[in-house]
Amino acid sequence: MATRFVVGVDECGRGALAGPLIVVAVAFPMDADRVTAMWKGVHADKTLVAGDSKGVKNPGHRAALAVAVQATCSSIAMIERSAAEIDKRLLGTVFPEAIQLAAARCIEKLKNFDASVVPEDILVLIDGDIPRPMLPCPVRCVPNGDKTDWRIGAASLVAKATHDQRIETMHAEYPRWEFDQHRGYPTKKHKELLVKRGPTNVHRKSFKPVYSAMPRARGIEE
Repeated sequence: MATRFVVGVDECGRGALAGPLIVVAVAFPMDADRVTAMWKGVHADKTLVAGDSKGVKNPGHRAALAVAVQATCSSIAMIERSAAEIDKRLLGTVFPEAIQLAAARCIEKLKNFDASVVPEDILVLIDGDIPRPMLPCPVRCVPNGDKTDWRIGAASLVAKATHDQRIETMHAEYPRWEFDQHRGYPTKKHKELLVKRGPTNVHRKSFKPVYSAMPRARGIEE
């Protein structure tokens, strides 16, 4: 049976020391054209093309493409897991569950969108060399898939744009931790700030750099 729909799955925030994990699954018809969005620039208009979010450096471009993806896809599902839940249940449990749940919900929404769809019609493509989740349709885990398949790239754009929004909120609440600069990831500056000021409520205390900084923190400024 020929594939009728492709579901791309990707995440944002998996390797961060703070903030949520965002997992997105997005479905498109097999023959769908790559998503684009128009951007009105200062000097000239620009056509943006959906792909790996890491290649879209401008947050405004990411947001515009994320809106276009959500407006044109057949179905979409997003799973968000907070730092507190990651600490409680650990990333090794939370991450694969979020991948499977996002894909399963996207598939279910797709079947509601088109009642003629059966599992064999759907191909799920997941970014990364990870354990394959149990789903009722064919599944492929694709190393660097966000760079090679635009449907995975589309999922990464929605995940990244959502993560951008969460980072803005975190930075507004904890400006001294400079989340707008390191985005929660384990940069040298972020680790220095952890040692100096200690973790915030949005830090993942089950991650070694955060846990290790806790007893050494000086003058915590929450």
